[in-house]
Amino acid sequence: MGDGHKESGLGHAGQTAETEVHEATAFDRLLEARGIHKDDAHALVIDDQVALRSFLPRSIRRKFDIGGQVAEDGVQGLEVIRSFRDHIALVVSDVDMPNMRGPDMLRAAHAEGLLNDVPVVVMTGRPAENAQEIDDITAGGIAQEMLSKPFGPEELVLAIECACQKVLDKMNTQA
Repeated sequence: MGDGHKESGLGHAGQTAETEVHEATAFDRLLEARGIHKDDAHALVIDDQVALRSFLPRSIRRKFDIGGQVAEDGVQGLEVIRSFRDHIALVVSDVDMPNMRGPDMLRAAHAEGLLNDVPVVVMTGRPAENAQEIDDITAGGIAQEMLSKPFGPEELVLAIECACQKVLDKMNTQA
């Protein structure tokens, strides 16, 4: 695991032992602050594209070691949020989807109090066309970060960490 640094020390019989020391990520600190154990935490990925419903949960699981749920539109996404309400650690949602668009689903979940202290990353393949709507939900505190498609795993992880840090900062100012 390359996200920590190594410390050397003397092991048994004078041998040098190296252990990796990991700094807690913003995601880990947020789970702890919310009282969610990693074994109970779920990331929710909402996208109408099958490839992204496969790629995103795998990338999140690899980096953050949590389970995942997927939904193909906002209607299903809202149902999953309601079902797993106390265990949703993260939401990554597309903007443009059939049945119920991402921002509409996020507003509904937010109005029901289902996304308090839950980091939300929205993604879109049409950032210019969706700019005003994305500005509205990020300025309103419903979503913390936005990704433009296409993006890679590194951009996803960075957006998640930034979203988690923003939620932690909000929690600290409200405490």
